[in-house]
Amino acid sequence: PCTLFVTGDSADYATKFGIAVRVGEPPPQPGTIIWGPKVCPGMPTDWGLYGLAYNCSDSLIYCLYFFSSTAYKYSSDSTLQLRGTITLPEDSCTDIDYCAYDNTFWLLANPSKRVYKITPTGSVIRYFTAPQAEYPCGVVEYEENHLVYVSDRRTTNQQRIFVYDTLGNILDTIIHPVAGYYGARCLALDYRSPSHPPSMLNMYSWFDAGGTTLDSCAMIELDRENGSLLNRFRFTNTEWNMRGIECDPRDGSYWVTIMQYLSGSNNMIVKVVGFNMGNVNVDENPGSRYTVPGIRVTVKPNPFNARTVLTVALGGNGKLDLQIYDNAGRLVRNVARAHSVSLNEQFVWNGQDEAGKEVPRGVYFFRVKVNQNETWGKLVLTR
Repeated sequence: PCTLFVTGDSADYATKFGIAVRVGEPPPQPGTIIWGPKVCPGMPTDWGLYGLAYNCSDSLIYCLYFFSSTAYKYSSDSTLQLRGTITLPEDSCTDIDYCAYDNTFWLLANPSKRVYKITPTGSVIRYFTAPQAEYPCGVVEYEENHLVYVSDRRTTNQQRIFVYDTLGNILDTIIHPVAGYYGARCLALDYRSPSHPPSMLNMYSWFDAGGTTLDSCAMIELDRENGSLLNRFRFTNTEWNMRGIECDPRDGSYWVTIMQYLSGSNNMIVKVVGFNMGNVNVDENPGSRYTVPGIRVTVKPNPFNARTVLTVALGGNGKLDLQIYDNAGRLVRNVARAHSVSLNEQFVWNGQDEAGKEVPRGVYFFRVKVNQNETWGKLVLTR
């Protein structure tokens, strides 16, 4: 039996229901559609949707339209609501990547081959060029080592990925293990990969040697350190001309973009099962609320990359315990113990354990207990 709590503006409601859990069934296969394809509202109807990035600070996805200097901001859930636009330094941009450590984006432009560092409002901080690339298509930064990867969509059947530092000095060249003309498109990272995490994701499109006829598209998973092939999934709809890919850090699923649908609508996003997707579902509300009789907890932001605030609202006075647990049920941090509270109070968790050490990104759970009542909720740390 389970209890569902519904919070309204003037009252809270609770109902009990039963749930059937099937044990032993295999998980959904990578590439299985979760929702979509959905047309990007507000975007021109002519084909042009390219790369996208998830901003964990505002829980929006930022999408590029190749034929204009505009990025479109959408809600990251299945409603795909337009939340505004930003003006970019130039048009013909192919990919974008969010950097949580300084709240900026990498923006890749073609044919100028510039790799811009921009603010969330589109202002340019600096840029470097990628002259080694024939047609730079994808960009992503591994934030721990500050390595910037740029994929090169080449006219030959040998695609490449160049590795730079954040100042534009080239450090390495990865020969793509998958052969195909005009293949390598946008990039992303998947931190759930068991092999040298994070792994590198690449949207790949196969064309003929002349670059005029699309054969099919696939999402590719590569070992970021040695460039070897880990996984790939070829989409069965061969009329989908696909470009962008981004990993949802909250559950390991992927957003992928469909620039052109030969017999349907252009500029669509589809959410699919990722290669390393776990069993934790996405919390589609960036400001999560958890309620039991006498206790209401609001978490914001959630997901978060540095700190999050848990606001506890009570119906009266009480002694409060607040703990953080990891995904395996181990205690991570005692935020408050036998703390006297009355009505509303805020608590901050900075992503550290009891020893003051930063914990790795991932899914965590909080437990709030007041008197004889308690509630649990999910926290997603993205760093």
